[in-house]
Amino acid sequence: MKISEIITEAKTPDLSKEAEAAIPGARDWEELNQNNDGYLQYRFGIAAAAAPDEQYMPAKTATHQNLVTIGYTEADDEILDAAARALGVKGARRLTSRNSEEPPEINQTSVVAKVKRNKYGI
Repeated sequence: MKISEIITEAKTPDLSKEAEAAIPGARDWEELNQNNDGYLQYRFGIAAAAAPDEQYMPAKTATHQNLVTIGYTEADDEILDAAARALGVKGARRLTSRNSEEPPEINQTSVVAKVKRNKYGI
């Protein structure tokens, strides 16, 4: 095999004319290649959902690229722990408490007026 044939084989093929006609406006984001960084690809999708209104989105979050799971019940936690044991994965860092709580800015009292009873109790 000649070196020119190897170089030709390694060259990325162009889209077919049929594909070009069927998908106008297609763009290839080389830096968002799933093999390079799946998390960055996910964050790009989130940023696109917020665009054009959201002008700033931090590249890193509290968990960065780590998988985050949420166990609503103890049974959920048992399943996650069993899966971790099966794969030999060490324990996860707990990010939040086990309790589900309303944020402090949520109203704790109803804004609807209480029913006023007449003199007969109705």
